[in-house]
Amino acid sequence: LSNGQLLEAQDKGEWDMYLGAWRSTIEPQAMFLIWSEEGIPDLNAPAYINKDVEKLFNEAGGDAGTCELDFRKQKYQEIQKIIAEDAPYVFLWYQKAWSGQNNRIKGIEPTVLGIGWNQEEWYIEDKLE
Repeated sequence: LSNGQLLEAQDKGEWDMYLGAWRSTIEPQAMFLIWSEEGIPDLNAPAYINKDVEKLFNEAGGDAGTCELDFRKQKYQEIQKIIAEDAPYVFLWYQKAWSGQNNRIKGIEPTVLGIGWNQEEWYIEDKLE
């Protein structure tokens, strides 16, 4: 299948199994659409719906978001436990991603979106510090 045909079959739910991958950020809230009804069919391919998971996401950082790290950590741990028990996906591995750059490159501001969001502001310093 071409990539277009694959995406069309995925959107229609015309598949038995497929192998895919995600790339995420350090901010767990960025994964909300993968686990929510709102993400069907684009990001939530198996049409997984668990209202408890959606509620926990909202409590941790959505509509009623908070910056209390211990509170958020507890909510995301609950989400992980539910998803592991429901098994909408079979997770084969987890690959860490790292970013490195020459210390002469300035203007890089890492965010939950990664490091590439402000590339037009990067510049190279003439001398090493």
